[in-house]
Amino acid sequence: MTKIRVLLADDQDIIRTGLTIILNYQADIEVVGQAADGVEVVELAKQLQPDVILMDIKMPRLNGIQATRQVMAALPRTQIIILTTYDTDDWVFDGIRAGAVGYLLKDTSGDHLAEAVRGVLAQGGLYCQWIPLYQLSEPEFDSIAASFLDVFPHTTLWRGDFSAGQPGVALVGHLDPQGLDANKVDARVRSLMLAPDPTNPYLSHPAGLWLYFVGPLDSTSPRFRLAPRNRDGNPWIELSGPRSHLRIARGEAQALVGRPLLVWLNQLLALPPQGAVIASVDEEHRKWRSLGAQLFEASLLSFEGDNAAADRLGFGALAQLPPELQLAVTGRAIPRD
Repeated sequence: MTKIRVLLADDQDIIRTGLTIILNYQADIEVVGQAADGVEVVELAKQLQPDVILMDIKMPRLNGIQATRQVMAALPRTQIIILTTYDTDDWVFDGIRAGAVGYLLKDTSGDHLAEAVRGVLAQGGLYCQWIPLYQLSEPEFDSIAASFLDVFPHTTLWRGDFSAGQPGVALVGHLDPQGLDANKVDARVRSLMLAPDPTNPYLSHPAGLWLYFVGPLDSTSPRFRLAPRNRDGNPWIELSGPRSHLRIARGEAQALVGRPLLVWLNQLLALPPQGAVIASVDEEHRKWRSLGAQLFEASLLSFEGDNAAADRLGFGALAQLPPELQLAVTGRAIPRD
């Protein structure tokens, strides 16, 4: 059996030793070298030509971003995974811009680590960033999304919940320009159905996941093209955030919640479903997406105090979902009007 050859780069010996033990325990993975700084990892990469490099960011002599650029210039087929302590680290984006295919937290589980090493050699891949909209003004969100789109031009937006008062969304960057494969997504949900998660009843049917789908973001739209970028050398969010949050608290500005958010999400939903990134999203899946939009609007109506209208819209949407999903979410079948 051909093993996946891995090179480790981290300036802490204890981390390199721990990762080596975990990876060498796998039958199909072999650690072929260790580097304690950026210069050494570049030299070893050229010498050993590994399949995968686990690359720490903050190393002496040459940091992980600089080392990634040099390795990719010499060995473009090598797959590099950034190692980081925090998933909010702006350096992660810098690493992906330099050519890394993804990142891992240093405290990730051994099984997750091994799967990540195997996964980077497969086609495609995703990068997800969760954003709490209720903590951000609209310009701040635009800055985050624009910075994300610079790295992942093929990006889709997903709801994180159906809470109009404290909404969250996910930016999903698609490494494969073909984008979403609806059949693969549905198959993954069906595999999760074999061991149901009682905390997430929406995963009892593929339709439940597609309720959260909004659509692709257009990196060429003025909204994102003109937005300030949030960079390590120009941390626009960190600089503007405190003043923006104070203005929101005083009622002088509004977070991206409620009606303004609904208007923008509906604009995305109204766009024609074109482009490779959502080419496989057929009429049935788009119907489930529309029902998700209705559930979000029902949440907004309830948030605004119109509970009767919220019930009509929300239960009307739920009644159009597959019976097993209705049962999992509400505990009963919902008759259509």
